This record gives sequence, C-alpha cells and structure tokens, in this order.
Amino acid sequence: AASSTARRLCQEAMLALQAMLPAGCLQPITTLLAHAEPAVQNLAVLLLQARLQRGPGKLLASAPEEPIAQMTRRLVALSGAAAASPSSQRAALLALDLLARECGAAMPQLFDPAVPAVVRLIEERDPLVLSSALLACSALVSSLGVRLVPHMPLSMPPLLRCLEHSLFLSEPQRDALLAAAAWLDGCGPALLTALPMFLHPYLPRLLRAVLRLASIDSPA
Repeated sequence: AASSTARRLCQEAMLALQAMLPAGCLQPITTLLAHAEPAVQNLAVLLLQARLQRGPGKLLASAPEEPIAQMTRRLVALSGAAAASPSSQRAALLALDLLARECGAAMPQLFDPAVPAVVRLIEERDPLVLSSALLACSALVSSLGVRLVPHMPLSMPPLLRCLEHSLFLSEPQRDALLAAAAWLDGCGPALLTALPMFLHPYLPRLLRAVLRLASIDSPA
C-alpha cells in the first residue's frame, strides 16, 4: 500500500509539471512512472531529475499559481513518502529546488509549507538524501527571505544540529565532512544573505562549526 501511494504521488507530480510545460515533452516519463516495476519508476524519476536540471526557465515563471501550488505539495509529499526510494526523494527535492528558485520570489506563499518538511529530512541525515535536502533548503531560504523568520525557532536548531553532527564526531568521516561542506556552501550563504539581521542568536554555534571545519584536515 505504501509503495502504491508513493507511485501515485510521483505520477501526480509528473502530471502537474507536464501541464506547465510544452505539450508532450514529458509524456514518455509520465508513462514510465505508471509502470508496475519499481526499478522502472526509479528510472523515470531520474529522467525527470535530468530534465529539470536542464531548466524550463521562463516556462515555470509564467505558469499559473495553482499548478505550481499543486506541484509543490506533491513534491513535498513524495520527498517524505515512506515507500519512496532515495533516488525518488532526491529527484523530488531537486525539482522543489528548481521550483523555489524559479517561482519562490514571485509566489512565496506557495513554498512556506515546504520548509518544515525539508528541515525534517535534513534532521534525519540520511546520507543518500541529505545533500539534495540541503540544496532545496538553500533555495527556500534564498527565495522566501524574511518570510522564514517565523520558521526560525523551529528550523534553525535542527539545521545547526545537522551541521554540528557532521563536524563534531570524534573522527569525522568523509561523508560527514562532505555534508558539512554542502551545508556551509548552500545553507550558510543563503542564511547570511537573506536573513543577516535575524541570525545573531545562532552565530556562536555557526562560527564554532566553521572554525571546526577549518581545523580538520581534508580527507585524501
């Protein structure tokens, strides 16, 4: 039942995106998403990821509000679906990243509900999903700006715990250091650019993490 739910969410998200793009350009991927084999569905999601990485550009920016709202809801649901494969979750998060960068500034109210869901994935620290979740988070921060202030008491502590967990292990591993670097390369600059006046309660922990990363030798 859980697998069926994940497949349905993925297909609905594809159909919503297809409505915003030129007719038929994603039809083969939509057909693959309806396939009964999970391996074929995973391939379809990877194809979607590749298509979105090429960027629909102004096609999304000029799309009506409701299809984007629908797409955002379905991507958030898919990214957190228990039966979704890591590749499906990554593709959903990367699609959410693209939508936020394209449409977040013009329609920020559509992306507010995505913030807690993405932060929850970051706090889970699944190494197969974490980098994509951090990328989506940085896009949400950059796009929403001060609209994120009400979220900060609940979102900043888990974000900082994720960074600290990666750095303050007795013997940090390569994956943990890469996660920390991704955090500081994406979320860090986004937060400092979008919310500089609201970060003072968190600056000591953030600076301590930066200094810790600087003190660790890079893995060979």
